[in-house]
Amino acid sequence: MSARDKMRKLALCALTLTLLLAGCQTSDTNGNFQLYLTDQAIDGLEHVYVTIGSIKVEKDDDSVITLWEGTETYDLLALQGVEEQMVDVDLEAGTYTAVIIELDAVSIVVNGSINHHRLEHQSGLGSEDPGDLHHHG
Repeated sequence: MSARDKMRKLALCALTLTLLLAGCQTSDTNGNFQLYLTDQAIDGLEHVYVTIGSIKVEKDDDSVITLWEGTETYDLLALQGVEEQMVDVDLEAGTYTAVIIELDAVSIVVNGSINHHRLEHQSGLGSEDPGDLHHHG
């Protein structure tokens, strides 16, 4: 496995472990979707910077809804014990099958040395089965 593949795998693992999803219903046809970012300590790393280019959700009919686009960089290790809100939007009630977070770049600092990695948007980062967003009485 190349160094680039190792760094990408590490960044994806770190980001996968850091996502928290929260939903609270607001009406019969809409629900509120919130996405937070947090992290746990990773031994041997000084910083893990991830640059996010977009956040999307996929519905059960395979349609994709873009919730946010831009460029935002987070130091995951600075988010230990902190929940940083990334998205707070109202969505149509329904079943959502994936959250897709497209990473533009990852930079990892180890022993003062920075390893930069640009990522191609081949498939984004998805979470498995984030659940239904339905109104409950």
